[in-house]
Amino acid sequence: MYEEKVRKFKCYYCPDCKLYAGSETKIVHGRRMKPNTKYCTGGKKIIIFRSDDPKVNVPKWCPKRRVPPTLRIYHFRSPEIEAGESMLAANGISFFPYPSRYAVRYEGESPYTAMEFAKQIKNHSLAELLSMQLLPYEILEIDDGIRPYCFLVERLGHVRCIRFKSDIARKSKYEESGGKAI
Repeated sequence: MYEEKVRKFKCYYCPDCKLYAGSETKIVHGRRMKPNTKYCTGGKKIIIFRSDDPKVNVPKWCPKRRVPPTLRIYHFRSPEIEAGESMLAANGISFFPYPSRYAVRYEGESPYTAMEFAKQIKNHSLAELLSMQLLPYEILEIDDGIRPYCFLVERLGHVRCIRFKSDIARKSKYEESGGKAI
């Protein structure tokens, strides 16, 4: 199964990061833009990138960023689904965690960002890092508001990063966009 790597999100992937590439100074969205001005439309007001802001990575002032990140734990929706998936795993058949089979079991603040968690999990056990017990095949999601990362808990406390499109992340982006389709 594909294992995703935790990487820093780049600003140029964001649909709210824009560049004014005009040849003369002009007022755009109520702000005076010089040629080659990078700006963000993600918040209530337009924010122009300063010269000391990161050129590629997301700046600390990003309006989408959540501090501290949100931690969500997903468990199977029903005991029947859990029994079926456990039987597949017992027979050595790997399964892909479909979002329709999972529901949120816990939501709260995360003590780690996704990058910190990925580094810490290599040296420490899952029980040492989190104050709660996680069951096999549960999904741990760390959402910093910019890009959520999901980790699948496997047997013996082994954790790996996976792609998992949760309904929660899509709903929150839908609510942030003011009810517009994403």
